[in-house]
Amino acid sequence: YIDVLDVMREGAQVVRKQFEEFKELDSALVDIRKVADATDGQWARFNDTLYDNASAVGKTATEYSKSVERWAAAGFDLQEATELGTLSTMGAFVGNIDEEAMVKYMSVPLNAFKESVDATDILNVMNEVSNNTAAEMDHLGQAYSRAAATAAQSGTSFEELTAVLATTQEATRLGGEVIGTTWRTMDKNMAQIASQNTKAQQKNYDMFKEWGVDLLDANGELKSTYDVLQDISGIWSNLSSVEQTTAATAIGGARGLAMIQSLMANWGRVDEILGMAQGEMGMGDAGSAFQEFEIQKDSMEFKIAELKNTWQEF
Repeated sequence: YIDVLDVMREGAQVVRKQFEEFKELDSALVDIRKVADATDGQWARFNDTLYDNASAVGKTATEYSKSVERWAAAGFDLQEATELGTLSTMGAFVGNIDEEAMVKYMSVPLNAFKESVDATDILNVMNEVSNNTAAEMDHLGQAYSRAAATAAQSGTSFEELTAVLATTQEATRLGGEVIGTTWRTMDKNMAQIASQNTKAQQKNYDMFKEWGVDLLDANGELKSTYDVLQDISGIWSNLSSVEQTTAATAIGGARGLAMIQSLMANWGRVDEILGMAQGEMGMGDAGSAFQEFEIQKDSMEFKIAELKNTWQEF
């Protein structure tokens, strides 16, 4: 028989749960309004499409709104934050990583390389490289967070940075934080050597030039760290073990020794991964991450989120 009290209690629980979900969603929307720049018309469109946008990426309206808020807090307007929230949620899904971390992993290189890449490039490159190397999206993202700014300033491209980071992770298993921090140190050391402000810096500059590696281009401008390492890889086998250690320490310091040695021993792999990355640039929604995401849209997680959004919107 049916216990009326049990039915009433279960019904009350459903109502309380729905109330809490509405309350959480309302709080997320208030947070977005605090940080996002938008017109009344843009707010209206955002609210009208919220549930559909959330269902499209397999998230509840509340979860999706929190992603949008993170991008808005990073300085993007409502329209940009909405688009980026969709992409970072997709990236978190295909990369099986925390969405909040994915926002950070994407936002740092997006700001650093804003003249040459867009968010879809970052997402597709990360997915393609992580699918075909021992570097996971977490490794790449952690390294980007530490190295993207100085890499861009030094003239290293996003694709080149990805290639050296992934190659180092494959060869050393040092992890993204260590690898990214080491690359940042290399960028700084390279600039200091090229400045020749001290006797030690001038000595190192002359040492590389004697080996046929000039840190400056024909116009007297500093070459990118990537280009210098590529030049060094061409003469690496001609150096003695002592010279190799001296060169690696000059550029990367004691902690960067393993990274530089691994890159010199595996520069062919750098070229391979660079090709993977370059192949994803400009692909947009035809790229690696989007293709993988389409396959995963039939998952139970998607269906549950869609049902929740339908019920909540109703």
